[in-house]
Amino acid sequence: MREKTVYLRIGTILAVLFAALLLILSGCESAGAGGSDDGSDSNLGGTDGSESSGEALELPPGVITAWDLGTEEEAVIFLFDSYADIVHGYGPIRVDGYFPGMTIEPPPGEALLSWSDFQEVYCYELTVISSVGNITDDTVRFQSFCLLDVSTSMDAIICRGIADGTGTVNWIYADGTTHITAEFDDGDYSVTIDLQLTTGWNRAVFQSDDINKAVTLKTEEEPTGTVWFLE
Repeated sequence: MREKTVYLRIGTILAVLFAALLLILSGCESAGAGGSDDGSDSNLGGTDGSESSGEALELPPGVITAWDLGTEEEAVIFLFDSYADIVHGYGPIRVDGYFPGMTIEPPPGEALLSWSDFQEVYCYELTVISSVGNITDDTVRFQSFCLLDVSTSMDAIICRGIADGTGTVNWIYADGTTHITAEFDDGDYSVTIDLQLTTGWNRAVFQSDDINKAVTLKTEEEPTGTVWFLE
């Protein structure tokens, strides 16, 4: 499962970000109660500790673009700690070319990461963050996810965004309010990060504009044309 997670980060988001020397504040996955069709809480790899604040996130249903697996599959969402171990999960949920929607509860407190661990887990450019980035409250703890693993296939992942790769939706959980910003030019792309995070789940949209050589990661509404797609 970890290999597929790395594949998405590098193949669909982080490869673009690293190519532009940016840091993407998204991550990989979430914890808690059920996304299974029978409504049960499967609590994948989870612990039973303290609960976190914020309302549940409702992932919307929709057709999965480029679905070519042919059969019904199970999809899961995982949370990882700073050692790349699974600490919690949502699902499984059955998909067959259609994503039926999924409820993502706030992760338990012990699954949350400090600011430094959150960066380390998801391979951020710490030198860039320290030199040009800013966070208003680094005591806030985080988790995030940007994909669903298809459990029966080692290569398939389900993402939400624009299927051509110019826009990808990520969800970042914060247990407090903080504002993360960075703005710089790496010589090839201008990079803008503006994450205004409040307690609970926050949507972060990564967009790449190759014509104007600009990339952004912001908390904002989904771009037009956003779908679920198989990668």
